[in-house]
Amino acid sequence: MPPTLAHTLGYDPASPNDPSSGAPMSTPVERRKNLSLRELVDKAYLIIEPFFDPANAWNGQSLEHLAYRVVRENLPDIAPADVQIIVSAATRIYRSKHSSQ
Repeated sequence: MPPTLAHTLGYDPASPNDPSSGAPMSTPVERRKNLSLRELVDKAYLIIEPFFDPANAWNGQSLEHLAYRVVRENLPDIAPADVQIIVSAATRIYRSKHSSQ
């Protein structure tokens, strides 16, 4: 069975804080399995955030594809799959922060 997106991103759907588990809510439990990747997302987001801004588009085209190159240049030791995860997560972070604008 191929891994799910949640598994790929390091989330454990069987977390005690999952409302569907029936367990009482308690203090937040870290569900991510790959904390070092999360740190890389935070680091990379600061570098690639401008590529997601529509005001920085060229001829109406998003510059999001350039974010991959910048991540690979600044974090050369990470796997291509992790670059994809980082850029995808950064895209979601940007959209969630700017969705009301």
